[in-house]
Amino acid sequence: MNAVLLERMLVEAPTLTVKSRYSPQERLAGGIHGEDRLARRTFFGFVRLSAGAVCVEPGAARGSAHVSTVAAVAKRWAKEHASGFAVLELGEFDSGVM
Repeated sequence: MNAVLLERMLVEAPTLTVKSRYSPQERLAGGIHGEDRLARRTFFGFVRLSAGAVCVEPGAARGSAHVSTVAAVAKRWAKEHASGFAVLELGEFDSGVM
């Protein structure tokens, strides 16, 4: 399956389901008001799924540390990306640079 198609499927399906769990007022506001761990009033956007994936070509991995490091980068990028998803190619990362 191609990475773009996979990302599109993962982004579109959960978004519709999650937003249906909020009231019309909360959907209009884009989230809910509540308290954080320190009991401070704050605004929380909709719950969302973030996932990073790493495409590994045969022979591209220099070891498990190489793959896990790129997976951590993918996860961080996914959390920062509007879609909540990031797909990276292992071959584009030099394990000595990260």
